[in-house]
Amino acid sequence: MRLTRHFPRGYESLRALVHQAADDSQSVVMQAGHFLLYYDSVDGRILPCLAESLVEARHAEIKNNYAQFPILTWRLGLRLLASLPARDKRIMVVVNDWQYLSKKGSRADFYANHRYLPESYVAELARYSDPVTLLEPKKIKMGTSTAPFYGEMNLRNRYQRHTAGIAQKPPSCSLPDAAGVQKEVYCSYQAGDCAGEIAEMIYEASSRAAATCFINLYPLVCREFVEKGSQLAVDLLGSTCTSILNIGFQSTAVLDCNQLIETAEATLHR
Repeated sequence: MRLTRHFPRGYESLRALVHQAADDSQSVVMQAGHFLLYYDSVDGRILPCLAESLVEARHAEIKNNYAQFPILTWRLGLRLLASLPARDKRIMVVVNDWQYLSKKGSRADFYANHRYLPESYVAELARYSDPVTLLEPKKIKMGTSTAPFYGEMNLRNRYQRHTAGIAQKPPSCSLPDAAGVQKEVYCSYQAGDCAGEIAEMIYEASSRAAATCFINLYPLVCREFVEKGSQLAVDLLGSTCTSILNIGFQSTAVLDCNQLIETAEATLHR
Protein backbone atom coordinates (compact mmCIF):
# COMPACT_ATOMS: atom_id res chain seq x y z
CA MET A 1 0.00 0.00 0.00
CA ARG A 2 1.22 3.49 -0.84
CA LEU A 3 1.47 5.86 2.11
CA THR A 4 0.77 9.62 2.02
CA ARG A 5 0.97 12.16 4.87
CA HIS A 6 -1.64 14.85 5.44
CA PHE A 7 -2.03 17.77 7.85
CA PRO A 8 -5.71 18.79 7.81
CA ARG A 9 -6.54 22.10 9.41
CA GLY A 10 -10.18 22.63 10.12
CA TYR A 11 -13.17 20.31 10.00
CA GLU A 12 -13.87 20.65 6.28
CA SER A 13 -10.35 19.63 5.23
CA LEU A 14 -10.50 16.67 7.63
CA ARG A 15 -13.90 15.68 6.26
CA ALA A 16 -12.56 15.85 2.69
CA LEU A 17 -9.71 13.54 3.65
CA VAL A 18 -12.09 11.04 5.25
CA HIS A 19 -14.23 11.04 2.09
CA GLN A 20 -11.11 10.55 -0.02
CA ALA A 21 -10.13 7.54 2.09
CA ALA A 22 -13.60 5.99 2.03
CA ASP A 23 -14.11 6.74 -1.69
CA ASP A 24 -16.74 4.26 -2.91
CA SER A 25 -16.42 1.84 0.03
CA GLN A 26 -19.77 0.43 1.08
CA SER A 27 -18.48 -0.82 4.45
CA VAL A 28 -16.44 1.50 6.67
CA VAL A 29 -15.26 0.85 10.22
CA MET A 30 -13.89 3.59 12.47
CA GLN A 31 -12.12 3.36 15.82
CA ALA A 32 -12.88 6.36 18.03
CA GLY A 33 -13.53 7.19 21.68
CA HIS A 34 -10.37 5.39 22.83
CA PHE A 35 -9.85 5.72 26.59
CA LEU A 36 -7.51 4.59 29.37
CA LEU A 37 -8.31 2.65 32.50
CA TYR A 38 -7.20 4.24 35.77
CA TYR A 39 -6.72 2.49 39.11
CA ASP A 40 -8.06 4.51 42.04
CA SER A 41 -5.97 3.30 44.97
CA VAL A 42 -8.27 5.02 47.49
CA ASP A 43 -11.38 3.11 46.42
CA GLY A 44 -9.40 0.12 45.22
CA ARG A 45 -11.17 -0.03 41.86
CA ILE A 46 -10.56 0.61 38.18
CA LEU A 47 -12.26 3.59 36.57
CA PRO A 48 -12.62 4.54 32.91
CA CYS A 49 -10.64 7.70 32.23
CA LEU A 50 -13.73 9.68 31.22
CA ALA A 51 -14.87 13.03 32.59
CA GLU A 52 -18.19 11.56 33.76
CA SER A 53 -16.40 8.92 35.86
CA LEU A 54 -13.62 11.00 37.43
CA VAL A 55 -15.68 13.04 39.88
CA GLU A 56 -13.53 13.19 43.02
CA ALA A 57 -11.07 16.03 43.77
CA ARG A 58 -8.18 13.53 43.71
CA HIS A 59 -9.03 12.74 40.08
CA ALA A 60 -8.57 16.34 38.90
CA GLU A 61 -5.10 16.01 37.38
CA ILE A 62 -5.76 12.88 35.34
CA LYS A 63 -9.20 14.21 34.39
CA ASN A 64 -7.76 17.49 33.11
CA ASN A 65 -5.02 15.75 31.15
CA TYR A 66 -6.65 12.67 29.67
CA ALA A 67 -10.43 12.60 30.12
CA GLN A 68 -11.50 14.91 27.27
CA PHE A 69 -9.78 13.09 24.39
CA PRO A 70 -12.17 10.09 24.42
CA ILE A 71 -15.46 11.98 24.15
CA LEU A 72 -14.02 14.52 21.70
CA THR A 73 -12.79 11.83 19.30
CA TRP A 74 -16.08 9.93 19.72
CA ARG A 75 -18.06 13.09 18.89
CA LEU A 76 -15.82 14.01 15.96
CA GLY A 77 -15.66 10.44 14.69
CA LEU A 78 -19.43 10.03 14.64
CA ARG A 79 -19.85 13.30 12.76
CA LEU A 80 -17.29 12.28 10.15
CA LEU A 81 -18.61 8.74 9.82
CA ALA A 82 -22.23 9.86 9.48
CA SER A 83 -21.23 12.18 6.62
CA LEU A 84 -20.11 9.24 4.47
CA PRO A 85 -22.47 7.74 1.87
CA ALA A 86 -21.39 4.16 2.69
CA ARG A 87 -24.22 1.69 3.23
CA ASP A 88 -22.62 0.05 6.31
CA LYS A 89 -20.94 2.35 8.85
CA ARG A 90 -19.66 0.95 12.12
CA ILE A 91 -17.68 2.31 15.04
CA MET A 92 -15.58 0.48 17.62
CA VAL A 93 -13.99 1.55 20.91
CA VAL A 94 -10.57 0.28 21.98
CA VAL A 95 -9.56 0.51 25.64
CA ASN A 96 -6.01 0.80 26.96
CA ASP A 97 -6.41 -1.72 29.77
CA TRP A 98 -2.80 -2.31 30.79
CA GLN A 99 -0.65 0.83 30.85
CA TYR A 100 -1.78 2.58 34.04
CA LEU A 101 -3.16 -0.33 36.02
CA SER A 102 -1.91 -1.65 39.32
CA LYS A 103 -1.67 -5.40 39.79
CA LYS A 104 -4.22 -4.91 42.55
CA GLY A 105 -6.88 -3.96 40.02
CA SER A 106 -8.94 -6.58 38.22
CA ARG A 107 -9.59 -6.07 34.51
CA ALA A 108 -12.22 -8.80 34.66
CA ASP A 109 -14.12 -6.96 37.41
CA PHE A 110 -13.98 -3.72 35.46
CA TYR A 111 -15.48 -5.23 32.31
CA ALA A 112 -18.06 -7.18 34.32
CA ASN A 113 -19.25 -3.85 35.77
CA HIS A 114 -19.13 -1.94 32.46
CA ARG A 115 -21.22 -3.92 30.00
CA TYR A 116 -22.65 -0.89 28.21
CA LEU A 117 -21.32 2.18 26.44
CA PRO A 118 -20.84 5.23 28.70
CA GLU A 119 -23.88 7.51 28.87
CA SER A 120 -22.05 10.32 27.08
CA TYR A 121 -21.26 7.97 24.17
CA VAL A 122 -24.86 6.76 23.95
CA ALA A 123 -26.13 10.36 23.90
CA GLU A 124 -23.79 11.31 21.04
CA LEU A 125 -24.67 8.19 19.04
CA ALA A 126 -28.39 8.98 19.39
CA ARG A 127 -27.92 12.31 17.61
CA TYR A 128 -27.52 10.66 14.21
CA SER A 129 -30.51 9.48 12.23
CA ASP A 130 -28.26 8.03 9.51
CA PRO A 131 -27.41 4.77 11.27
CA VAL A 132 -23.95 4.23 12.66
CA THR A 133 -23.79 0.91 14.50
CA LEU A 134 -21.41 -0.31 17.17
CA LEU A 135 -18.97 -3.07 16.27
CA GLU A 136 -18.46 -5.25 19.35
CA PRO A 137 -16.08 -8.17 19.87
CA LYS A 138 -17.55 -11.60 19.46
CA LYS A 139 -18.31 -13.65 22.55
CA ILE A 140 -15.44 -15.67 23.94
CA LYS A 141 -15.61 -18.97 25.79
CA MET A 142 -12.51 -18.46 27.92
CA GLY A 143 -10.76 -15.40 29.29
CA THR A 144 -12.01 -11.89 29.99
CA SER A 145 -14.94 -10.67 27.92
CA THR A 146 -14.50 -6.96 27.19
CA ALA A 147 -17.70 -6.29 25.19
CA PRO A 148 -18.89 -3.78 24.15
CA PHE A 149 -15.28 -2.58 24.07
CA TYR A 150 -12.15 -4.01 22.50
CA GLY A 151 -9.53 -4.40 25.23
CA GLU A 152 -5.93 -3.98 24.14
CA MET A 153 -4.77 -6.99 26.12
CA ASN A 154 -7.24 -9.26 24.34
CA LEU A 155 -6.23 -7.86 20.95
CA ARG A 156 -2.57 -8.44 21.79
CA ASN A 157 -3.21 -12.03 22.87
CA ARG A 158 -5.25 -12.74 19.77
CA TYR A 159 -2.48 -11.34 17.58
CA GLN A 160 -0.01 -13.73 19.17
CA ARG A 161 -2.29 -16.69 18.56
CA HIS A 162 -3.16 -15.47 15.07
CA THR A 163 0.47 -15.16 13.97
CA ALA A 164 1.81 -18.28 15.68
CA GLY A 165 1.43 -20.42 12.59
CA ILE A 166 2.02 -17.79 9.91
CA ALA A 167 5.76 -17.21 9.99
CA GLN A 168 8.71 -17.31 12.30
CA LYS A 169 9.36 -13.65 11.58
CA PRO A 170 7.61 -11.33 9.13
CA PRO A 171 9.48 -8.76 7.04
CA SER A 172 10.14 -5.37 8.65
CA CYS A 173 9.06 -6.39 12.11
CA SER A 174 10.99 -3.77 14.06
CA LEU A 175 10.77 -0.09 14.86
CA PRO A 176 13.48 2.45 15.71
CA ASP A 177 13.47 3.72 19.27
CA ALA A 178 14.39 7.29 20.30
CA ALA A 179 18.08 6.51 19.79
CA GLY A 180 17.50 5.04 16.34
CA VAL A 181 18.04 1.44 17.49
CA GLN A 182 15.73 -1.09 15.84
CA LYS A 183 13.35 -2.67 18.35
CA GLU A 184 11.48 -5.88 17.59
CA VAL A 185 7.69 -5.66 17.47
CA TYR A 186 6.48 -9.03 16.23
CA CYS A 187 8.86 -11.15 18.24
CA SER A 188 9.14 -9.35 21.55
CA TYR A 189 5.51 -8.86 22.64
CA GLN A 190 6.69 -6.17 25.00
CA ALA A 191 3.91 -4.27 26.76
CA GLY A 192 4.68 -1.03 24.92
CA ASP A 193 4.77 -2.65 21.48
CA CYS A 194 1.17 -2.17 20.42
CA ALA A 195 1.66 -2.66 16.67
CA GLY A 196 0.33 -6.21 16.92
CA GLU A 197 -2.93 -5.17 18.52
CA ILE A 198 -3.37 -2.45 15.88
CA ALA A 199 -2.95 -5.11 13.20
CA GLU A 200 -5.47 -7.38 14.90
CA MET A 201 -7.94 -4.51 15.27
CA ILE A 202 -7.83 -3.76 11.53
CA TYR A 203 -8.07 -7.44 10.67
CA GLU A 204 -11.14 -7.65 12.92
CA ALA A 205 -12.79 -4.81 11.00
CA SER A 206 -12.23 -6.49 7.63
CA SER A 207 -13.06 -10.05 8.71
CA ARG A 208 -16.16 -9.38 10.85
CA ALA A 209 -17.62 -6.31 9.13
CA ALA A 210 -16.28 -6.87 5.60
CA ALA A 211 -14.85 -3.35 5.78
CA THR A 212 -12.76 -2.15 2.84
CA CYS A 213 -11.99 1.14 4.59
CA PHE A 214 -10.71 1.50 8.16
CA ILE A 215 -10.33 4.87 9.90
CA ASN A 216 -8.50 5.16 13.22
CA LEU A 217 -8.72 8.23 15.48
CA TYR A 218 -5.84 7.69 17.89
CA PRO A 219 -3.41 9.45 20.28
CA LEU A 220 -0.59 10.89 18.18
CA VAL A 221 2.06 9.63 20.61
CA CYS A 222 1.38 6.12 19.27
CA ARG A 223 2.05 7.02 15.62
CA GLU A 224 5.00 4.68 14.91
CA PHE A 225 3.20 1.63 16.27
CA VAL A 226 -0.06 2.54 14.54
CA GLU A 227 1.67 2.84 11.17
CA LYS A 228 3.58 -0.41 11.64
CA GLY A 229 0.41 -2.21 12.74
CA SER A 230 -1.41 -0.96 9.67
CA GLN A 231 1.24 -2.53 7.45
CA LEU A 232 1.18 -5.79 9.40
CA ALA A 233 -2.61 -6.00 9.11
CA VAL A 234 -2.38 -6.21 5.32
CA ASP A 235 1.05 -7.73 4.70
CA LEU A 236 1.00 -10.36 7.46
CA LEU A 237 -2.60 -10.97 8.52
CA GLY A 238 -4.11 -10.53 5.08
CA SER A 239 -6.68 -7.86 5.94
CA THR A 240 -8.81 -7.01 2.92
CA CYS A 241 -9.01 -3.31 3.81
CA THR A 242 -7.88 -1.46 0.69
CA SER A 243 -7.80 1.92 2.44
CA ILE A 244 -6.56 2.68 5.97
CA LEU A 245 -6.64 6.23 7.31
CA ASN A 246 -4.86 6.91 10.60
CA ILE A 247 -5.61 10.30 12.15
CA GLY A 248 -3.48 11.14 15.17
CA PHE A 249 -4.40 13.89 17.62
CA GLN A 250 -2.86 15.42 20.71
CA SER A 251 -4.36 13.36 23.52
CA THR A 252 -3.64 15.51 26.58
CA ALA A 253 -5.18 18.78 27.71
CA VAL A 254 -7.49 19.25 24.71
CA LEU A 255 -10.68 21.18 25.43
CA ASP A 256 -12.82 21.04 22.27
CA CYS A 257 -13.03 19.53 18.80
CA ASN A 258 -11.55 22.60 17.11
CA GLN A 259 -8.44 22.39 19.28
CA LEU A 260 -8.31 18.64 18.66
CA ILE A 261 -8.39 19.09 14.87
CA GLU A 262 -5.65 21.72 15.00
CA THR A 263 -3.24 19.03 16.21
CA ALA A 264 -4.20 16.44 13.57
CA GLU A 265 -1.64 14.49 11.57
CA ALA A 266 -2.94 11.84 9.20
CA THR A 267 -1.52 9.01 7.13
CA LEU A 268 -3.44 7.35 4.31
CA HIS A 269 -2.51 3.81 3.26
CA ARG A 270 -4.09 2.71 -0.02
